[in-house]
Amino acid sequence: MKSVTERRMPRCALPMLLATIGWVGQPAAAAEPPGPSPKARAVLCAAAKAQQASYFDLWQREFQRRNKISAAEMAERVQPDTQEIFCGWVDGLAWRVDYTVSFGWARVRTHDELVLTLYSSTDAYRQHSLPRDRLWQPADIVRALDAEVSLAHIQALDLAAPPVFADEAQARAQLTQQLGGLTPQRSEFRLLPKNCTKPCTPGHPTLLGHAVVDEARNQCRSAEIDLLTGQGSVRDDPCRIS
Repeated sequence: MKSVTERRMPRCALPMLLATIGWVGQPAAAAEPPGPSPKARAVLCAAAKAQQASYFDLWQREFQRRNKISAAEMAERVQPDTQEIFCGWVDGLAWRVDYTVSFGWARVRTHDELVLTLYSSTDAYRQHSLPRDRLWQPADIVRALDAEVSLAHIQALDLAAPPVFADEAQARAQLTQQLGGLTPQRSEFRLLPKNCTKPCTPGHPTLLGHAVVDEARNQCRSAEIDLLTGQGSVRDDPCRIS
């Protein structure tokens, strides 16, 4: 006869024992993703929306300082439109303001953005040692502007010189001439980006137009005129890319 210590455990007791000590093949608990939880992000988003007026004031001060204009001149030449907190941005929170800036008769619509925080879930911009997962103080927002962290930017504008054209009609006549006498099918005012190809001047307003040279041959043309210098550029493009 087998001793008590040699008796086998009943099969029905084995699953209960394994369950007790956690050996039932259960997967290990998934690690929590880095960064704030969805609930914490919602709280940060709500807090940022409640502070939009302070972000607007900061933007105005920085716009004046960086573009070397007074509050009175800014009020005269810059017309803010809409502002918005970007809560769906994967790397953090950002604030955007859309506005129209006047260069004499030329009015150009553009936008600026401030980064309000970065989440610890992104490894980008670690070199700047900015706080994570909490709303930044104004000094942090300005540091992010200076470092051009992600979306952060304020347009650098040349607000000293007036347009070289007397009015919009004169500028459009010059655009038609640049296009080789073709009437532009569509045109728009815009600001030259900071990375535009020399000899262009970033921040200058331009008139950009597109025209069809030969539809059957898929030949189109684009022309752009710097409204503050009168300098133009032309390039031939395909009308469509198949």
